Amino acid sequence: MGKLLKKIGQCMAKHKWAAIIIWLVALLGFGTIVAKLGSNYNESLSISGIPSTEIQSTLKKEFHQDTDHGTLQVVIKTKDKKGLLQPKTEQAINSAVTKAKKKPHVASVTNPYQEQKFSKDLTTTYATVTYDQKTNSVTPATIHKTQQAFKTLDDQKGVEVEYTGTVSIHPMGVNEIAELIGVAIAFVFMMVLFRSFITAGLPIISAVTGLALGLIVIGIGSNYFETASVAQSLAMILSLACGIDYALFIINRYRTNRATQNDYLTALGDAMGTAGSSVLFAGITVIIAVSGLSLVGIDFLTQMGLAAAVGVAFAILSAMTLLPALISLAHRHIKPAKEEPHHRKNKSGIVEHTIIKHPFVTAIASVLVLIAFAIPSGHMRLGMPYNGALPTNQTERKAYDILSDKFGEGINGQLIVVAKLDKNASPQEKQQTVMKITDHLSNMKYVKMATPGMISGGGKVGSGQSGMQRGQQPQPGQMNNSQQPGSTTSAAQQSAKQKQMAGQGQPGQQASVAQQQMVLQQSGGKLPDGNYAVFMVIPTHGPESVKTDKLAHNIKKYSKTTEDEMNTKLILTGSNAINIDIVQKLNHAIPIFAGIVMALAFVLMMLVFRSFIVPLVAMAGFGMSLLASFGALTAVMQDAVMHTVFGISKGAPIIAFLPVIAIGILFGLAMDYEVFLVSRIREIYLLTGDTTEAVRIGMRENAKVIITAGLIMISVFGSFAITTNPTSKSIGLALAFGVFFDAFIVRLIFVPAMIKLCGKWNWIFPGMRTSKIEQQKREK
Repeated sequence: MGKLLKKIGQCMAKHKWAAIIIWLVALLGFGTIVAKLGSNYNESLSISGIPSTEIQSTLKKEFHQDTDHGTLQVVIKTKDKKGLLQPKTEQAINSAVTKAKKKPHVASVTNPYQEQKFSKDLTTTYATVTYDQKTNSVTPATIHKTQQAFKTLDDQKGVEVEYTGTVSIHPMGVNEIAELIGVAIAFVFMMVLFRSFITAGLPIISAVTGLALGLIVIGIGSNYFETASVAQSLAMILSLACGIDYALFIINRYRTNRATQNDYLTALGDAMGTAGSSVLFAGITVIIAVSGLSLVGIDFLTQMGLAAAVGVAFAILSAMTLLPALISLAHRHIKPAKEEPHHRKNKSGIVEHTIIKHPFVTAIASVLVLIAFAIPSGHMRLGMPYNGALPTNQTERKAYDILSDKFGEGINGQLIVVAKLDKNASPQEKQQTVMKITDHLSNMKYVKMATPGMISGGGKVGSGQSGMQRGQQPQPGQMNNSQQPGSTTSAAQQSAKQKQMAGQGQPGQQASVAQQQMVLQQSGGKLPDGNYAVFMVIPTHGPESVKTDKLAHNIKKYSKTTEDEMNTKLILTGSNAINIDIVQKLNHAIPIFAGIVMALAFVLMMLVFRSFIVPLVAMAGFGMSLLASFGALTAVMQDAVMHTVFGISKGAPIIAFLPVIAIGILFGLAMDYEVFLVSRIREIYLLTGDTTEAVRIGMRENAKVIITAGLIMISVFGSFAITTNPTSKSIGLALAFGVFFDAFIVRLIFVPAMIKLCGKWNWIFPGMRTSKIEQQKREK
């Protein structure tokens, strides 16, 4: 492989202009394609194969409700108490609703005055816009046109309008500012290392070019394969960091070779054959690790892993083909290293000296530091992204806070309960079953309100969804056409509305007697005889609360009782129930994935280093650095420690899919540093048989480059801490913490100290050859 890479590098250098032009043509060509096709990323993080998503097809069939269609919830708050009773305000809201219905791709808009959705102080209400497109197909332009319908209302004095919903009001996308900051910091570090403006710029050019082409290809692919929007951010973070690091290793080796070789082509070829081989090995390891996310069996994790693999592949490709051309183009301006590392004086730095003289103390100290940072991981909670953790200046967060304040936190954490009724029961028995379930749900702990259940077959459900969380499923108590916007309300409805307007009703709650009467009227005097019923449960707490999770688990336990006593099965659905199921599945998947990665790590390093102890030490160090990074992340994102420094508006559970992503990525990067450092230590030991000398030379030759590479990774990952999106922020911080603990504490302190402690036992392995010194002693 080294010979092949040497030939490729020299070929690219000899034909530098052809190589550069090919890359420019590729960028222009693929860029033109993506400009015409656009991208089609999916903002939702759903998975198949769980009850909460499988039941949605039943909702569509039995209740004529398409849960895939995008919705926009418009939250309206007046400054004055009972402001919604003012004729001017009511007229403005009705006018805005009418205008919104005429906007492109709008299927329906609920009218708050007809839906009777008011806070007790009559200051706040909300309308739900349902589109005729799927959630990920609703474009920002379509959303903006809908918002224009409510602009006159928003401009009215004393009225605040905020937006939330299943559609992406603020797509995650790529944060260009964070990207530029990461690149700028990386450039500064390389300036310090190379002391040359041009030399420091080459890795940036190579990495950014590979990143651009990789993102373009991923964007094109999103039109043909379902791709989560967060996959784009992950691919960008990893591709940029790896691209800079890989180019750094190759250029550093090229400069070292140039110190003893006059011909730059020979020096470049040798650099590609040695450092290029390490880069290829490290890159393939990262690709395997992130592609391994598909083993978890969760759709969006597979998409994220494969997108990241594509990004890293282009980072490798640019380092192998474009970088040699750039080096050839600027070789006269790239200064050789002053001297070969092994020609330097036999001096040890403070860290090297401490590791060599006091390996046991150093190893224990590094373990204690890692354990200290890992302590918060003991109470780490996993969850899914929710609007309550967004920055306070975003409209989704404002809408979330308004709804929580005026209707209770549970309005944002609603659960939909679908009952699969006994097919052999009579309509009267089904009604009794639904009433019993309603009563039980209403009296459960952590339940603020449970609306009366509605049986399928009791009239076609319209498109109005104002009572639903994000408008995803039909609202129990609103399952008749007479309650839809533009219809005539009955006397019973008017009475319920008057009570609610007086502050006596609860949001989403309807008079059950009036419901039954209207159901009977619509079905010709007969009770509905469907096989399914649907209920709305509003918890006392928000979607991020442990109590809401407990409520969901209690409802699932209650399903066993209903199956035994009523032959009726209860299934939770809705966005919050889906999130709970995702977290549960990820909790089961994390240990399996971690086990696979650790097994792969042990076998891979055992074959590379021909050692049992080295991979065991590496795995122990990797595990400790991983827990330390999770602990630091928990302290910042969940416990909100130093929240003002990191821009955390509110502590929230850790994103559920983050641990598996961190395990995959950090494993690949850990292997990079491990191979780069330990392979050199092994080479020196085989030459000298002296563990102390091997550790000293390995640290002296490689520590500076590993430090620079680690700082670059931290700067690129850490730059995403300035993003407003909590998902990107948490991913960036987790990876930055992970690189810091692994590169600076594990690879540069713990691993060398353990190698020094274990001595020749590091290299006891079947078929392992002895050092040349030992061979000479035996011959004598």
